Amino acid sequence: MRSPLPRPLAAWVLSSTLVLVALPLHAQQAVLVPTENVRVEYGQVLRAEPIYETRHETWLERQCPDGNNRMLSRIAGAVKDVLKPGKPEDDGGCRDVPVEREFRRLAAYEVDYMYKGSKYRSRMPFDPGNKIKLRVSVAPYATSTGR
Repeated sequence: MRSPLPRPLAAWVLSSTLVLVALPLHAQQAVLVPTENVRVEYGQVLRAEPIYETRHETWLERQCPDGNNRMLSRIAGAVKDVLKPGKPEDDGGCRDVPVEREFRRLAAYEVDYMYKGSKYRSRMPFDPGNKIKLRVSVAPYATSTGR
């Protein structure tokens, strides 16, 4: 009777089988990687609280005196320019003053939700609304001892 497989392939299958038979029993056992079962479900949002980030920035802002103070500043500047050699600068008594500002921006949402009777909390980049879309994954817990 002739083999249904071509001769080189039949020889490879036969040699592979012999190699497996020659291995010890514990080496022949296949290591099964648990497969993940994933589905999408929904949870009920209980609370979505915005989280803000506060930033402080400082920069220089040019401030100039106005009215009578400006006139006195010009006179004082002119006297200073006469006494000091060099090119006179007419800045009108203006000076650079450090100004600090505080900015708040929305960073995330702290979301509390219920799923199958248990309460959970997650930080999300957006407000999910009344329902939250959940990725539910189930996989067997496998150890080397099988327990």
